[in-house]
Amino acid sequence: ILGYELETIHMYKELGGRELVMRRHISEGGATSWEPSPLIKGAWEGRIVHLSGLDVIGPTAGSIARLMQD
Repeated sequence: ILGYELETIHMYKELGGRELVMRRHISEGGATSWEPSPLIKGAWEGRIVHLSGLDVIGPTAGSIARLMQD
């Protein structure tokens, strides 16, 4: 769209605020770490991020308010 890459993120009712901005990564050795979610990576890389089903997550959408304002 308009020369930008598009990232689509599908929302679901049980999605928490943490999952919107971070996601858990488990390495081959079993170590757990957190990495930026596709939403954050898309913002950093200048992509258009389509939040499909944003209406179903209710108040959890407040977790991304600062990202949208900045």
